[in-house]
Amino acid sequence: MHRVLAILLALCFLCPCAVLAEEVEDPIYTGDNYTYRILEDETLTLIEYLGDSVSVTVPDHIGDYPVSRLEGTFYYKPVVSVWIPEGVTYISHSTFMQCTELESVILPSTLKFLGQAAFLNCQKLKDINLPAGLETLEDYVFLNCLSLKELRLYPSVSKMDENALVVIPDPDKVRLPETCNLLVSTGSYAEEYAKAHALPYKLLPQETASR
Repeated sequence: MHRVLAILLALCFLCPCAVLAEEVEDPIYTGDNYTYRILEDETLTLIEYLGDSVSVTVPDHIGDYPVSRLEGTFYYKPVVSVWIPEGVTYISHSTFMQCTELESVILPSTLKFLGQAAFLNCQKLKDINLPAGLETLEDYVFLNCLSLKELRLYPSVSKMDENALVVIPDPDKVRLPETCNLLVSTGSYAEEYAKAHALPYKLLPQETASR
């Protein structure tokens, strides 16, 4: 139990502003209800949402710059639903941490990376569409997201940290809520992960239909 509490406390103190020193020196701008940085590839990373709407549509551009990353953007915000546009490829650690009212998130097909504790303690989160192009899930992405109904992991997933699918805190094993269905593809990295951690799973619908 002490180990579990230590994990939760450590993750809760992950600050989305804890970035590399050279990144801190980059100018921070404000516009369209966000603070943001301009990256070397002339795309934007959104740092903080400044609006007061609980139903948020993230912009695909601010000015002439396309949005490609979310980094701590909604940390501790009282949002209920969030739609993330095509073109976003990266959601960093802590981006939705402690969004305790969050119920649904629409992710883009372009998303490749979900960072550590990205949705930690989003206890009301029920619906999230993990896209078919997602490649990486770091540790504790959905820790304490106890209302999740389904997680679909497609063959594109090629890296999952050891505790990527820990939802229910447990020092001995990876655990999902009994009400959450895990769906994977035959022979995929995600299926091997499920087997290695003794997680119950089902095949994705198109594979079930072909059998």
